[in-house]
Amino acid sequence: MKLRFGLVGLAAASAAGCSLLIDSSGFTSPPTAPPEPLVTTDAEPPDAEASDAGAEADADADASQVHPYVQAVLADGPSLYYRLEETSDGPVKDEMGAYPATYLAGGVHSAPGAFAGSTGLHLAGSGGVDTGDVFDFEGSSPFTLEAWFRPDSYDQNYRFLFHHNDERDLRQNYGIYVQSPNGLGFERYVDGSGRAAHASLPEVGSWYHFAGVYDGSVMSLFIDGQLVASNSDNRAAKDKQSSLMIGYGYTGGGAVLGVIDEIAIYEKALDAGRVRAHFQAAR
Repeated sequence: MKLRFGLVGLAAASAAGCSLLIDSSGFTSPPTAPPEPLVTTDAEPPDAEASDAGAEADADADASQVHPYVQAVLADGPSLYYRLEETSDGPVKDEMGAYPATYLAGGVHSAPGAFAGSTGLHLAGSGGVDTGDVFDFEGSSPFTLEAWFRPDSYDQNYRFLFHHNDERDLRQNYGIYVQSPNGLGFERYVDGSGRAAHASLPEVGSWYHFAGVYDGSVMSLFIDGQLVASNSDNRAAKDKQSSLMIGYGYTGGGAVLGVIDEIAIYEKALDAGRVRAHFQAAR
């Protein structure tokens, strides 16, 4: 006989010698585990290229935030570069990380700078930057001084954008000054004797790019990328045991009258093409 049993009666049917036909339509097979994924150890993660592209895009975006003028200056490797973006007196940041300086009391911070996005230091007879005793430029060492200046006024006092001056005995000095009526000058003093490249004073109320370049034998003075004066000088400069001052000079009436910005010093002579390129990058 054929009997259909549930699981409960299975043991009893077997004991009675019955032929069993088990209906399995109510049962389901245990689930089969999915196959293991094929893993290869030499495959690059699928988003690696995208990550690299993203990093490059971030770097490009960071570079695009830097003003073309700043890029031009950095490309020529200044030894010192003060952007003067601090909002109060205290340490002055050197973009090159080598020559941090100190603000002198009296300047006004966060004045509108030489180009969009920059800020400068407004001086009105006091204030400036003390860099310490650096950059003596002894002998015939070449160098370049670079700055932006918006003059408010001039007077009979010699007021300096850059001034490294030692008067312990005979005057040893270099600098860039403004003075009425003698004009704008890039000078060097050796043993009390001075020579300078002179030019007329630019009009007040506008921004100007100034650069003084000494190549070891000639002093050249540039305004807005154009050579305006030069003078020969192959004398060997002496040591100066004094601070290099920015915007302020020891001789005369103190700080300049106006706004200074983007101060750079190079231990080399920039050629005329690079001086012009810097000015044009700010336009």
